[in-house]
Amino acid sequence: MADGTITYDYPVIEQCVAMMMKKADEIDNQATLLGRDVKTIMQDWVGETANSYEARSTNLQAGLDEHRQNLLNLRQKVSDAAAAMEAADKGGAKGIA
Repeated sequence: MADGTITYDYPVIEQCVAMMMKKADEIDNQATLLGRDVKTIMQDWVGETANSYEARSTNLQAGLDEHRQNLLNLRQKVSDAAAAMEAADKGGAKGIA
């Protein structure tokens, strides 16, 4: 704000955290389904093309896992920051009282 006041909307912060977690779960579920589909397709497929495809799908899964972990880490950081902001706000209020 123009006067230097900082206003935190804790419910909105928590809502953002929940939305990020939901998206991480969606990505994880999609990756799991994709992995199952790939295994079904690959069941009787052999040769270099099959090996290349398997390597690509493994890399894709690893990338999805990494992105999900990044979302989980970000969720934790946002949650920790919200808790720290709320604690600082309460501490400031005690100093005024």
